[in-house]
Amino acid sequence: MRYSKKLLLASVAGMALITMPAHAETVTKKTVVQQKELPEMNKTNFSAFDLNDDQVLSMQEVGEKLFYIFDTDGNEVIDNIEFDHKQVMTVIPMEKDTYTFVDWDNDGEAEQSTYTRENFFEVSGLMRFDKNMDGLTAEEFIGKTMLELDIDKSKVIELDEWESAYEESVRPANAEQERYN
Repeated sequence: MRYSKKLLLASVAGMALITMPAHAETVTKKTVVQQKELPEMNKTNFSAFDLNDDQVLSMQEVGEKLFYIFDTDGNEVIDNIEFDHKQVMTVIPMEKDTYTFVDWDNDGEAEQSTYTRENFFEVSGLMRFDKNMDGLTAEEFIGKTMLELDIDKSKVIELDEWESAYEESVRPANAEQERYN
């Protein structure tokens, strides 16, 4: 019995030496993280929100850029179809692939390789507007219906109507008061 325990321990120790990359001459690891492709969803590059290239995202720039994202046909108005269409992903599925190669004898050929894939979600600051986390619509972002935004009753939302509603939605509740304390 004592002999079999020693043999078992020696076998386990030998296997640990074989599978542990700490004794390898060269270990190469490559990790790739990318956004999972989703049909009918636009990718949003938040650096593109900096319309005046001053490296600062102002509330006006964010509001204006979102207007143009929701205006999918580019006619500078948001119609009823665009208003209800989910355009911005707030919870983005991500994929992380990791490749590890171990070259035990440093001959340029990997004797051991492993591959792992992880799926995770990345969230944006716009998620706070997307209550059901299925993609952000103009109505969810601005917090008003299309009829409430359409001040001139043209049946579309122009940029000035959008900006006015957006500025109102982000203005502090006490901004109109004479005293703040």
